[in-house]
Amino acid sequence: NALRMRPDRIIVGEVRGGEALDMLQAMNTGHEGSLSTAHANSPRDLLSRLETMALMSDVELPVSHVREQIAGALDLIAHMSRMPDGSRVVARISAVEGLRSESVLLEDIFAWRRGPQPGFEATGMLPSILRMLEERDERVDPRVFSGSASGDEQGAEAQGGASRVAQAGAAKRPAWPGKAASWPGSARRLGSVVE
Repeated sequence: NALRMRPDRIIVGEVRGGEALDMLQAMNTGHEGSLSTAHANSPRDLLSRLETMALMSDVELPVSHVREQIAGALDLIAHMSRMPDGSRVVARISAVEGLRSESVLLEDIFAWRRGPQPGFEATGMLPSILRMLEERDERVDPRVFSGSASGDEQGAEAQGGASRVAQAGAAKRPAWPGKAASWPGSARRLGSVVE
């Protein structure tokens, strides 16, 4: 029903089963800024879980088709992890970069650095989503993705970059859910994963 109402965003609180296929199909119909959450141990594990959940639906699909749906539906995955003190941090922001040899390509953009000076570190990977953002006149300085800065400068630069990537693309966005990290404006679609 929601798709018939021409929504600007589709937000699915959490997927746990066969409804994952419906979510992927909705995200693949041009609803930019859609998002959802799911539980998995890592962004890579989320891809496997989404595949499994989609195959739990009543629709018989080959695995290769499900992988195409995943690669077409997701642009970014934000992975939250619980720290030893019980707090949660965004441990990784990963870009879904398409398919190669029937495998979904996944590249970390930012990763959480543990230790005495915790914070985000850029991995040096430039996500393909930058092209889409530029086409929309959303400017993100590519230097925020550079892994060449050092120490506090790198953490601050990467954290600022992660924030700018998250903020590009939508004027209004809901607050982050308490148990999962996700934002709709960073791209067409974002999946998030909770550890």
